[in-house]
Amino acid sequence: MVINFRYKNFTDQEKKQFEKYFHNRLPRLEEWVDKFNGAEAKLRVVVEKFATKSAYKLILELRLPREHFRATEDDHTIMEVVDLTLAKLITQVRKLINRRAGK
Repeated sequence: MVINFRYKNFTDQEKKQFEKYFHNRLPRLEEWVDKFNGAEAKLRVVVEKFATKSAYKLILELRLPREHFRATEDDHTIMEVVDLTLAKLITQVRKLINRRAGK
């Protein structure tokens, strides 16, 4: 899976911490994406830190052959925003797989 990160209002240290946590959580998504052709998957990760609200916004866009998924979430901790957004994206992918399998 090809991953493209974009940051807004992040320091270099915060970027490293975010990427480390994100890559620890990524296998949950990869196991579902592998049911398609994982080598052709492209994931766009856009994360923004709001200076005035001490909150984060995460947008995940997953492109697969003939499929496009998008999930977004706002939260006050970076860990929660990653977990919640990944869960939304996984739910979308899982629903498509179940639909195709006729479940």
